[in-house]
Amino acid sequence: MRQVGEVIAVYGSTATVKVRKHSACAECRHKCAMAHETKEVAVTADNRAQALVGDTVSLELSDRQVLQAAFLIYIVPVLFLFAGVGLSMWFGLTETQALLFGLLGLVSAFVLLKVVVDPYIRRQAGYRLIIVCTTTEDKES
Repeated sequence: MRQVGEVIAVYGSTATVKVRKHSACAECRHKCAMAHETKEVAVTADNRAQALVGDTVSLELSDRQVLQAAFLIYIVPVLFLFAGVGLSMWFGLTETQALLFGLLGLVSAFVLLKVVVDPYIRRQAGYRLIIVCTTTEDKES
């Protein structure tokens, strides 16, 4: 995955980069009200290209890490939801109780991801954005 952004701060071997995050339909050619939704976010990246403040840079994260993160964020909570429902049905609980246990499984997955998995991933070198080069691309307005 590649993303272009602007360096807003440099701290030794890392830099803070402002990137434009587009909504899912921002690239749509239809002109509805949601087609212009964008949001700028600041991310921290390894500054291997020795970029300076104000430089437009290209950030990279391997496709494998992007897919693993997407699996953790989207699939694991659904699996916990199904596990909560399935276990409660296996124990003979009512459908209402199964629904509540499913929701409990879903919430526990999000808590587990935030409290345990997120800090672990932040320490892993493979999950860090890397500034691979400075670009001469014009800044988006």
